[in-house]
Amino acid sequence: MVSSQDNHSRKTEVLYGEENIMNTILQFLSNEDRIDACGDSNAPAFVLKIYKKLMGNAKNERTGFRLRFLTDINSENIIYCKELMKFAEVVRHVEGIKANFAVRNTDYIGIATSNAVFQPSIQSHIIYSNVKGIIEQQQYLFNSLWDKSVPAEQRIEEIERGIQAEFFEIINDTKRISEILIDLAKSAVNEVVLLLPNDRALVRIDKLGVIDSLLNASQNGAVIKIICPLSEENRRIQKKIFNALPNVQLIDGSNSQHGLYIIDGIKFLRVELVKPEAGSFLEAIGFAIYSNNKRSADLYRWMFELLWNERVINLESKKANQMQKEFMNVAAHELRTPIQPIVGLAHLLRYEKEYMKGKEQESLDVIIRNAERLQRLAENILDASRIESQRLSLRKAKFKLNDLLFNIVQNYYRQGRSSASSGKDISVLYESPNENIVVEADKERISQVVRNIISNALEFTNEGNVLVTLRKESQQENGGRQIAVVTVTDTGCGIDPAIMPRIFEKFVTRSEKGTGLGLFVAKSIIYAHEGRIWVQNNTEGGKGATFCFTVPCK
Repeated sequence: MVSSQDNHSRKTEVLYGEENIMNTILQFLSNEDRIDACGDSNAPAFVLKIYKKLMGNAKNERTGFRLRFLTDINSENIIYCKELMKFAEVVRHVEGIKANFAVRNTDYIGIATSNAVFQPSIQSHIIYSNVKGIIEQQQYLFNSLWDKSVPAEQRIEEIERGIQAEFFEIINDTKRISEILIDLAKSAVNEVVLLLPNDRALVRIDKLGVIDSLLNASQNGAVIKIICPLSEENRRIQKKIFNALPNVQLIDGSNSQHGLYIIDGIKFLRVELVKPEAGSFLEAIGFAIYSNNKRSADLYRWMFELLWNERVINLESKKANQMQKEFMNVAAHELRTPIQPIVGLAHLLRYEKEYMKGKEQESLDVIIRNAERLQRLAENILDASRIESQRLSLRKAKFKLNDLLFNIVQNYYRQGRSSASSGKDISVLYESPNENIVVEADKERISQVVRNIISNALEFTNEGNVLVTLRKESQQENGGRQIAVVTVTDTGCGIDPAIMPRIFEKFVTRSEKGTGLGLFVAKSIIYAHEGRIWVQNNTEGGKGATFCFTVPCK
């Protein structure tokens, strides 16, 4: 016996001899304190042997003792573990455990053997200690192992149902990775989800026979979902998949550095892509992570589902947008066809107004006003379609912005927008600086922006005026670049705070008559000129709103 002892009877001993060892273990386990113990796959049989000795030596009846026990449960020791669960407080499983010790509040024993653990022979020995530091250290080790363990009931059920033990491997052998992938595809029963890193990955796994195995699985009811970048590179494989049963789904994805394969929600293979352009699977991949860890498989499955749903929503959104663009384009062209002769002939009749009576003249004004409104609507729909498809073009030329604004305001006056015929008492005013402000821009587009803003102002103003002003400013942040600033201020009801943040978005409007396209088009035109556009409700007087936009000066 070798011992180390201090003044407080703290000691650590190494005990030899089978009888000496057995007596020490029996005395340790007979204590009423709760005991935390762990041992390898041989331990359950030995613990049962100890328990029977305790039962035989006990003077009073004893049906169990307070033992939390960790061990490696397998098909060979399952019968002992089931028996052990009848009297131990808790039994749990840790894969491949090799630690062999027991600890309680006052002392600790560690068991070392020359052959089978917890089946000590004459050559075996144990370590006994009641030193506080050692007890705390071993208790911490036990708690760490306990946190990683699974209930014995779960592990026993897995063994009896033939479920494979949990594993987690990092594999560098590319040939073995390919073999695992082929086996996984062949073993699929319920569901397979694949996230492929690039378009060639689909071709590479098809060469391995994986796609054919998945199609066979789909014929037996398995659901196959594949996210992969689609291109001419894998067009042939796409056709093969699309011609399969409805259980196989393939949607377009984006390039990444990893491939992910999840089989039946149980096993997953995550493969690193090192050579994206490689023709074969073995050349393209690096290391892989292969596991049947349920928490990891569930996490990857959840991430895949998020990506899948995002792609499906994007595809549906693209289809809806495409249908919307096609409808808008057709509708705008169909509207323009009858509107143009109506507007032209109505203006021609106006110039011959000396032959018309008063009521006829008023009716003609109504026709012209509504025809021009339809014309603006058609223009906005067409422009919105061009903007969405990035086909909005500008025809820039130098012109005086002062003159353009003056003519637009005069046109509103000539149309009687400030007269009683519109049902409102509104004046459209214009304030111009003394100097000429020359810009290089698309004159028709800038005119369209101004008309849209003034039309909105008139619609939401019942009395007062709409004031158009022009000034020149210097942008210090752009090296003193000169810009023209156009403002349109009305005395109407202002902008509803609920739509203020989205006022320049498509289809955002508070009007029962408008489409919400005018300001969307106006913003796109101004941005195409490298300008800015914004709006704010008026603070002075508390009425109306002010729209502003800028255009660089020439």
